[in-house]
Amino acid sequence: MRLFTLGIDAEGRSCVNDERDIEPTEAIPGVNVANLFSTIECPPPAPPPGQGAFDDMGMTPGTVTWMLVDVAPFSEENRSIQATELHYNNTIELFCVLEGSVNTILGNGSLHLRPGDCVAMPGVDHATRAGSDGARILSISIALGPPN
Repeated sequence: MRLFTLGIDAEGRSCVNDERDIEPTEAIPGVNVANLFSTIECPPPAPPPGQGAFDDMGMTPGTVTWMLVDVAPFSEENRSIQATELHYNNTIELFCVLEGSVNTILGNGSLHLRPGDCVAMPGVDHATRAGSDGARILSISIALGPPN
């Protein structure tokens, strides 16, 4: 499995801050754990507004939503829906690709994600474009504090 942690570069564009292979280590006998992402404030502070459209998920700061998301294959016909265009949320999105593939478009490039890939995305610009077979994603959203 791979983990991508996203952030904002010096030009204010969304980018990959860190990429690493996930290697769990023994926490107690018979249980291996890998810490993927954690926060130290509740609610976590919001990053600056993105450059894309704002997608208001209507969540109260500090609340959590856990979703199973099926994404249709990307095509020019569905290009203009909000998910496929650059947008940002006032949430930390933590997701793992379960099936299919996804191209996550960022301000400074894109990521090609495959099953098992995980992403920690703290309110940065992104667009989601599933591959030719679509994608199934397990997603957790944590609502951030008021925008900066």
